[in-house]
Amino acid sequence: ERLLKEQERFLKEQETQRAEREKLLKEQETQRAEQERLLKEQEQLKYQTLLAQLKAKGIDISTLE
Repeated sequence: ERLLKEQERFLKEQETQRAEREKLLKEQETQRAEQERLLKEQEQLKYQTLLAQLKAKGIDISTLE
């Protein structure tokens, strides 16, 4: 009886740890997606800045796009 209770407690503990790991993995995935989004945004800003700099020098490449 005592051994059975001990096993149940151990299994519950394992389940809790597994749930915690899953939660952490989901958080990591969310952070990774956010990081990707920010990087794309940053690239877009660099591109827009470059276009503006070229345009300021009289070079308009927007017709090439």
